[in-house]
Amino acid sequence: MNKLRRYGIFLGVLWTLCGSAASHVGFIYPAGGRAGETLEVVIGGKALGALKEVIVDDGASQDIIVENVETVPALFVFASRDQRAFVTKWVRAVYNNQPGPKLPEDTSSWDHSKKYWFKIDQLSDIQFEMVCIGLFRRRDPLQMSPSINQRAIVRLKIAPDAKPGMRRLRFIGAAKRRPAMSNPIPFYIGTAPEFCEARFVPPPAKTGITTFAIPGALNGQIMPGETDRFKFHADIGQEISFTMHGRRLLPFLGDGVPGHFQPVLAVLDPGGREVAFADDEYFDPDPVLRFKAQSSGTYTLLVRDALFRGRDDFVYRIDAEYGFKPYAFLPDPDFPIPKTTSSALPENRRTPFPSLVSGTVGKPQAVEKFEVQLDQGQEAVLEVFARRLKSPLDSILKLYGPDGDLLAVNDDFPRPKVGMIYHHADSYLRFAAPKSGVYRVELSDTSGAGGVDYRYVLRVDRPRPDFRVYVIPSGIEIQRRYGNEPLGVVVERLDGHRGDIELYVKTPGIFSISGSNILPDGGESANAFESVCGVQVPFPDCGKSYLTLTSDYRERTRLCKIEILARSGEIEHPVIPADETMQAFAYNHLIPSGALWGVTMWRGGGGENFAWPRHFDHKIAIAPGGKARLSIVKRGRLRTNASCGVVMFEPLPGMSVSDVKDTPDKIEFTLNASSDLPIRRFPQIFSVLYEYDMTAKDGTVKRSKNTLHLPTVMIDVKAEL
Repeated sequence: MNKLRRYGIFLGVLWTLCGSAASHVGFIYPAGGRAGETLEVVIGGKALGALKEVIVDDGASQDIIVENVETVPALFVFASRDQRAFVTKWVRAVYNNQPGPKLPEDTSSWDHSKKYWFKIDQLSDIQFEMVCIGLFRRRDPLQMSPSINQRAIVRLKIAPDAKPGMRRLRFIGAAKRRPAMSNPIPFYIGTAPEFCEARFVPPPAKTGITTFAIPGALNGQIMPGETDRFKFHADIGQEISFTMHGRRLLPFLGDGVPGHFQPVLAVLDPGGREVAFADDEYFDPDPVLRFKAQSSGTYTLLVRDALFRGRDDFVYRIDAEYGFKPYAFLPDPDFPIPKTTSSALPENRRTPFPSLVSGTVGKPQAVEKFEVQLDQGQEAVLEVFARRLKSPLDSILKLYGPDGDLLAVNDDFPRPKVGMIYHHADSYLRFAAPKSGVYRVELSDTSGAGGVDYRYVLRVDRPRPDFRVYVIPSGIEIQRRYGNEPLGVVVERLDGHRGDIELYVKTPGIFSISGSNILPDGGESANAFESVCGVQVPFPDCGKSYLTLTSDYRERTRLCKIEILARSGEIEHPVIPADETMQAFAYNHLIPSGALWGVTMWRGGGGENFAWPRHFDHKIAIAPGGKARLSIVKRGRLRTNASCGVVMFEPLPGMSVSDVKDTPDKIEFTLNASSDLPIRRFPQIFSVLYEYDMTAKDGTVKRSKNTLHLPTVMIDVKAEL
């Protein structure tokens, strides 16, 4: 068996495994389109066969409509040598506008399941390119990620009045029992003409170079070792900006180092000499190349990965426009306190308390100084907003007391790994004044850098306890009636917030939180923050827990948004939907999404057959080193030869289950707490391992295994019961 065939069999098995998983979209190419146009895009992912429609997380749902979805067959994996040779000749003939070869009389040994192979001369441009890629592009197993192995061609129609900007698209299916729903994927809507890199062609023909006009939007994909080229005309003295959207289309790669696409831009003059180059835009891996033409003529824009890596999901989009694009900052933070500027402060730098002070570390080695009058015992917060506003400033704060003594220093304040920033460079200090007097604050860049873009906003304020709650994932599938699915929850407590946080669905009826809905004060499990030197330290006031979401919908399927609110005392906020991604094999990050979507589905599995006892209050008290005997009620009719067990979902270290007893009407088990378990409260999910026999159509009997989650329970570890 040849190498390609062995590899094909491996892919076939992998395809079968992926097909039963949730739908996943790893990339979309091109990653944008012009308002009012209809275009065909290629999406890469897994389990794409059921996807038929699109929903928009942010923006009007009618902005983008799916007109057609066509799954691309796995081309040439199992083709015989004769069939492959015949299709190769036909492809070359079509490309050269020549008649194709005559079909042999005997094709009984050929694979007739691939619809493209017998109509090469009838394919669209994008279908023909898929065939060429399958035939002629070398397959490297190291470049074949299971999450992007499948392809689908989707025709999208963009509304003429769609506002320009980024959308998050989810592709969904319409299966009666198990509707598919993909993860969100960025897609841009623009107003300028669209240009794509030249299509892949059969060798020895060379791929052409796309010529574009400014303004325009350029689209492409970077394959291993590849450099894409685009040609454009510029007149002497013209200023042009090329803004790259690459890493922001796929913020983190789990199986690559660095854990993201690292795009590079360069411009060659009419003589082929490099006259402009851009790698990063300060800390942002997506560069902006600002270029001024020194002569009139045809220039070439080069696009590649800094390390010459590449893969199908190294997708990019470049905005080409006239003029030097200014550096883009995010809006200033919003607090209900007076605002001022550093330049407006008096000569003694006395700063009102409270206030938001905006300024710039305008030159290297510069130090911004402030004075604040505080009374003894008065609580104060000094917080820098810079990196979070896309400023390159890497701040450091120093606090000096009334006697001139250095009281505190903060460089980087650890924060949850949320969003695309992985170096949380903003400083933060919270303290109580040890005595009355004037305190001096110094703010500078850690490395001594500075410049017009090194902006900051310094918050000089009292503590304002608050919180943010993120829920994971942003799309969840739940069995209709009695099904419970874990919902990950990350809490970030701000300015020393304390107290329980309660979660509830804003509009109950279809979805609701089952069991305990409390995120207890101090109940979060410690997450880890990776500092620049690799030291693992806990996130302050931040951790991850799990609650359960259930559906009361009685029909077979339903797709809708879920609005969950988080409340603690008088503070109430909507939760922030997010998805967990991995960077460089190790580090998990949360990427906020535009909405939380829920799908109810008809799915056999037995969730309706198990429940906590009727009068159980979803609370368990236990002492360190203690035990608690619990039971789960069986209801309804179980399958033939069924057996049941109990496990804990994401258990806290020190908690375990033992002595499981499976009886006809209930499951009994013992919950054990280790002697060193800290005194705390935390939510915990228990799951039933449900196994039973299933008879296939051919009469064979197979053992089906299901993990069914029960509503969340609050465990209260007390010193004494």
